This record gives sequence, structure tokens and C-alpha cells, in this order.
Amino acid sequence: MDLVKKVEKFVEESFMKCNHKSEESKKMNITHAKNTLEWVERLYPQADIALRVAALGHDIDRAYVNIDDEFFFKNQKLRKLSYDSYKKEHAIRGARHIFNYLEKRGASRILASKVRELIEAHETGGSFDSEILKYADAISFIDNNFDRYLRRYGKKKALFKLNWTYNRLRNTSQIEKKTLNLISKLYKNKMAEFKTS
Repeated sequence: MDLVKKVEKFVEESFMKCNHKSEESKKMNITHAKNTLEWVERLYPQADIALRVAALGHDIDRAYVNIDDEFFFKNQKLRKLSYDSYKKEHAIRGARHIFNYLEKRGASRILASKVRELIEAHETGGSFDSEILKYADAISFIDNNFDRYLRRYGKKKALFKLNWTYNRLRNTSQIEKKTLNLISKLYKNKMAEFKTS
């Protein structure tokens, strides 16, 4: 079994074993991981193994830590964190989990380190590959997870998350115009749904 398939299996098993997620949430996280990989491959077909592994494992911390957007929204005043800071912590935790997994399975230190760097930057971007991952993650959220997020958190928080997701992408110069247009179209469709509901 190749490394990408092993990581996919690890992600699936990690979410299915976690006891702090609903069955819907477990499935949503697994689907999001796979969908993010699909978007990476669509946006950048020549993506290397590190980028593919990072796509699958970018949100793995959610299987191990009972901290998610619900926790953030309920405890924001206590923790005095901005949403950006909360997302940065999420990325660092996930990067550490995948790095440890890869090292224990004999992956090269170079590969494990690159995957860690990509996951650490998946919310903010920076390098070309981390920008691809950031976009794939955002497209997957808007296209695949948003409706569930809306049902779970309600309109106000869903609109906040949708705007936050969209705004973090607009300042990127490394991504092709067609990708920016796709994001804009998805965003506008979701905003139109808000206005009609």
C-alpha cells in the first residue's frame, strides 16, 4: 500500500475511533479530507506525495482534540483568541500528529518535515504548495461542508466562517485566475442561498 493510501486509512480510522464526534461529524471530516485531496489534484495535477499526504491529514487534530469551532465560539471570551490564532493552533497540532505518524512508519525525515510545514501553513499559505493546499481546503469547505456547518452552527456563525474562508483567499497572487473565479462563484452561490433562506 502506498503512503497516500496509508495516510487515508489512518485519517479514516482516527476519526472513526474518536469518541467526541458525532457519526455525522466523523464522516464529514473524512469526506473533507478526501475531497481536499481531490481538489489538490484538480488544482495541481503534478502535486508531489507530500502535498497529497498533507491534503489528507491537514485536519487530523480534530480526531484527537475536542476543540473545534463550537469550542471556539463558546470560549472565545475566556481564551481571548482571534479566530486566526485559533486556526493557527489547529494547524500546528495537526502538523505534529501527521509528522509523528509518518516518522513512526519510516517515512524520510525530509518528507515528514515537508508535510508538517504544509499542514502548519494550510490556513495561511505562503509557498506555492501551501497555497494550493489552502485553496483546496477552502473549496472543499465551501463546496462540501458548508451546508452541514450551517445546520450545526446557524446562519450567523456560518456566514462568519464563509466570509473568513473567502477573505483569506482573495489576497493570494500565486493562484491562477480560473481558480480565483471558481472560489468567487462558489462563494457567491452560498451567499445567494443565504439571501433566499
